[in-house]
Amino acid sequence: MANKKNTKKTKTSDNSMSFEDALAKLEQAVERLEAGNIGLADAITEYEQGVGYLKHCHQLLDRAERKIELLTGV
Repeated sequence: MANKKNTKKTKTSDNSMSFEDALAKLEQAVERLEAGNIGLADAITEYEQGVGYLKHCHQLLDRAERKIELLTGV
């Protein structure tokens, strides 16, 4: 039987991370990429993590927007 790759939960998929923490991590990733002091493989990894943080921020904002709409009756 073939072994499946273990999927490791990354920081970017941590649903308990606050918006502020995810945004700070995203900003750090952008700064490291803009500095240009990392190799290609590390830059790709950093970019992937940044996309994960961005996605998490969007999800949290969408949830907050839906909650506000429910509370205000919009």
